[in-house]
Amino acid sequence: MTTTTVRRLLQHASRSLKEASDTPWLDACVLLAHAGGLSYEQLLASFPDTVTPAVHETFAALLEHRRRGVPVAYLLGFKEFYGLEFTVNRSVLIPRPDSELVVEIAVQLLEEFPRSPHSPRSLRVHDCCTGSGCIAIAIAHEHPQADVSASDNSEAALEVARENAARLVAGRLRLYHSDLLSAVPGRFELITANPPYLTEAEIEQLASGEPRAALLGGPDGLEPYRRLIPEAVDKISMNGYLVIEGGHDQHHEIGALMTTAGFTSITHHRDLGGNLRVTVGSMER
Repeated sequence: MTTTTVRRLLQHASRSLKEASDTPWLDACVLLAHAGGLSYEQLLASFPDTVTPAVHETFAALLEHRRRGVPVAYLLGFKEFYGLEFTVNRSVLIPRPDSELVVEIAVQLLEEFPRSPHSPRSLRVHDCCTGSGCIAIAIAHEHPQADVSASDNSEAALEVARENAARLVAGRLRLYHSDLLSAVPGRFELITANPPYLTEAEIEQLASGEPRAALLGGPDGLEPYRRLIPEAVDKISMNGYLVIEGGHDQHHEIGALMTTAGFTSITHHRDLGGNLRVTVGSMER
């Protein structure tokens, strides 16, 4: 194996990733840092250094997987979300920064939730379609006094969520194996959800290798919402909230489904890219 410097190896790797990635230089840097056990800052400082054969070999294997379309997060085995590092594998979706908006809204609603002698000591929160557990765990981390649970229809996903919860919030997360909310007991002041909402065509364009069951929302992407929103009516306590993520072009339909189900005070929220991302409704009783 020919010896080379970090800089030259990154330049070559970046060129080889141009067809597979929108961020070839960043991907190459992250993967080489991972292969060498370095932080990103340490990697930048090591540009003149020679790459050892062992690191070169590990990096070459990672690079080949990336060229074939495997997401960087799956190659690393983790993804940062809301300032926390989540374990991920092919059983779960890779957490997206846009989904952090769900957490921001949920935490704000919990802080503003009216307190009275009739309110529970701990506000109850449930995250549906939890996947890696990123939304539920981030809420539990930001709002330690909340009683947080989560559910998913995939046992493999729940194993990942369980591992993340044990590491990040000391296991303060009850998990249920449930098709949407059908097997989730109790009522909640707040329900969050990021259900599957892509169509077949959109999944083909994504080509990320993520689990189809966590992506496919039926012919128009809205089938899970047509089931989830009515189910949530009986799971939300007095004046509780449903906070639900969806595709940028789906929120007017999601809002209409909420209105039909009896939710009021419906609001739509945009992510940092300016796209509609989250719809919120209140269940006034």
